[in-house]
Amino acid sequence: MFTSTNSTHKTLVFGFRSLALCALVAALPSTAAASHIGVFTNNATGHSYEFVADSGGSWTTAEANAQLRSFGGQTGYLAVITSAAEEAFLVQTFAGTLSGSLVVDGHAHVWVGATDAWNGGASEGDWRWVTGSISGENGDSASQFWSGAANGNAVGGAHTNWLTNEPNAGSAQDYMEWNNALTGTTVHSIWVDVQVSSSAMQGYFVEYDAVPEPSTWALIVLGGAFAAFTTRRRRNALASLRLATVSSGCTSVNDNASVNSSTKTADLLNC
Repeated sequence: MFTSTNSTHKTLVFGFRSLALCALVAALPSTAAASHIGVFTNNATGHSYEFVADSGGSWTTAEANAQLRSFGGQTGYLAVITSAAEEAFLVQTFAGTLSGSLVVDGHAHVWVGATDAWNGGASEGDWRWVTGSISGENGDSASQFWSGAANGNAVGGAHTNWLTNEPNAGSAQDYMEWNNALTGTTVHSIWVDVQVSSSAMQGYFVEYDAVPEPSTWALIVLGGAFAAFTTRRRRNALASLRLATVSSGCTSVNDNASVNSSTKTADLLNC
C-alpha cells in the first residue's frame, strides 16, 4: 500500500535534484554567441560594451540598431560615457595601440548616445546623454552634461572630453562622435559634434547594463523548485494517510474542502 508513495517520493526527489541542476546550469554565464565575440565587460561596473561596424550609418539608425542587440539578457543601447573611468575603459579596450608613430587596431568616428537635438532641435547647446536606461543617462534634466558651444561649460561637474573648439554647433552638428587620438605617444579619445549622418562614420558603441549575479538566478529558481516540491510532498503524504485510514475503516475524518490540510492530517492521525 505504501510502495506507491515511496516511489512517488523518490520521483519527486529526483525531479527536485534535476530542477536544482538545471537552475545552476542556467545561472552560469554564457560563453557562446559568436555575434558577441567582441563584447568586453568593465569589471568595475559590470557594464559591457561592443563596437559594431556600420560604415556611413546615421546616428538615428545606430540608436535603433543598438536596441535590437542583447547580451546576457540585457538590451543594448548607444553607449553613454558619464565618468573618466568609463572613458578610460573605452580607450583601453577600443582606441588601439601605438605601433611606431601610428595607432593600430583602434576605432575612430564612432557614434555614442549624446545629442543636443533631443527636443526637436529647440535645445541647441543643451547636450545630454539620451540613450541610457536610468536617470542621468536617458535624456532627463539630470542627463545634461554640457551647456553652450565650445566656450560653454560642463554641467554640475559632469565628465566631458571635447576636442579643442568643440562643440562648434556648425551646420546642424547635433550628435556626438567618439574618436581615438594620439598626443605624443599617448593614445586617448576625443569627442566632436557632427551631423546626424556622415560618410566618415565607421560604427557605434553598444552598452549593456550589468547582468544579475548567477547566484541570484540560482536562488530564485531553486526557491521556486523547493516550494513546488514541498507542496506536492505534503499532498501525497495526506493522500497516503487517507488511503490508510479508509482501508482500516476509519470514517471520522472531516474531508470538507474548507478544512485546511493540517486539520485533516490531525484527524487522520487520531483515527
